[in-house]
Amino acid sequence: MRRLSLALAAGVALALPILLAGCSSPLIQASTMGDTQKVLALLGRGAHIETKQMTGCRMYARQPGAWAGMETPLICAAVNGRYETVKALLDRGADINARDFTHSTALMYSAMLGYMDVVELLLARGADEDMKNKEGVTALQIARQKGFYALADLFQKEKAMGRVSARRQALAQAAAPGPDKEEMQRMMEEAAKKAVQAIQPPKPAADGAPGSEAAASGTGASDVDRPSYRLAENAENYGLVIGVEKYETLPKADFAEKDAAAVKDHLLALGYPQRNVVFLAGPQASYTNIKKYVESWLPARVREGSTVFVYFSGHGAPDPASGEAYLVPYSGDPEFLQDTGYPMKRLHAKLNALKAKHVILAMDSCFSGAGGRSVLAKGIRPLVAKIEAWAGQGGKVVTLAASASNQISGTVEEQGHGAFTYFLLKGLNGAAADPSGGVTVRSLFDYLVPKVSDAARLRNRDQTPQLLRSDLMDPGLRIR
Repeated sequence: MRRLSLALAAGVALALPILLAGCSSPLIQASTMGDTQKVLALLGRGAHIETKQMTGCRMYARQPGAWAGMETPLICAAVNGRYETVKALLDRGADINARDFTHSTALMYSAMLGYMDVVELLLARGADEDMKNKEGVTALQIARQKGFYALADLFQKEKAMGRVSARRQALAQAAAPGPDKEEMQRMMEEAAKKAVQAIQPPKPAADGAPGSEAAASGTGASDVDRPSYRLAENAENYGLVIGVEKYETLPKADFAEKDAAAVKDHLLALGYPQRNVVFLAGPQASYTNIKKYVESWLPARVREGSTVFVYFSGHGAPDPASGEAYLVPYSGDPEFLQDTGYPMKRLHAKLNALKAKHVILAMDSCFSGAGGRSVLAKGIRPLVAKIEAWAGQGGKVVTLAASASNQISGTVEEQGHGAFTYFLLKGLNGAAADPSGGVTVRSLFDYLVPKVSDAARLRNRDQTPQLLRSDLMDPGLRIR
């Protein structure tokens, strides 16, 4: 027994330095914390890019608790949503499909935690979305299980448009042995050409027609999902995009997360840096997160020259007692709005207090409680929450609202979008361009009103977008 105890003690003594070394690996810690400069410095000094640690990399950062173990720096960066660090590691040859001991990859963890930007990056770099973990589950299935429906839709669009297979073909050809340099170049150019053809956006339908061959159903790709433009990046601009479709206890707000995902893509095309755009969907669109990003994240970053774009797609609700309007987060309850809803008056005040030069607020929701994208406490008759009470009363915020106070906000089912969002994006794609070729707040609004109204009348309802602005906001402000 004594010999056994001594042997065990000796084994622990030998193993402990290895465990501590794995736990304290500088490259793992830097990747986990998103310290990209330190990651690059460590790699430059010879740190192994595929080093693995025995304990969970979440212990250092914003994801609390022990994690699976045996993670690479890439997995640790992905687990904590460190987009720039993930990109830097991939640029330097990190194994994009490396697994930990649960057979999970960086793509799987990003899908599990709802990091849309990291998932997009990994897919763009050729991550294998068909790989399965020990439980036999793919990244797509994980996204669905966690309720990240916008992420799941992204995976499906990638497959439907052939982007993933085209990327893999290019990667496989580039790595295949045998061909000489000229043949290799020819093969890579051909693969790249096919990849470009695969990601070309479908031709838009005739202006004003909500349907198109590329959007036979609301679950497929719409003709506005992919921007037809790309502007230079402006590091001073910030975006907050929120979409809630499947609520914790409330009826669905159809297509709200697809709306938000498309708006995010358009903000990136407008030159908003990826690092400056926060995307909250499903359970991530909680009261706490909305409050955190509106009241702490934006004020800490926005500068005097910034343009801020805030978008919300989901349910609104009126308070039966006061008539005030509220945004309804993922866990919102219309019977307890003061505790679970985010007041529109407060949102407007916080945005108006930002140091930004311009603030644009776009809302695909309504506050009548009469249906559509609005909800009401049980036993209460529909009432009108006056949106003019929280917008247009001074300050710098210009608001594009989906409908008037007494109307409901509907959808264009064949495109899989809210009507307001569909024509908003169609306008940004060029349909709302003024004579100079640019898209301003005024030209976009002038395009939205007849298009949304006509689409609503086809479905026997009224919906008229609203432009609410203060004297400080120039309606000629150029968006694109």
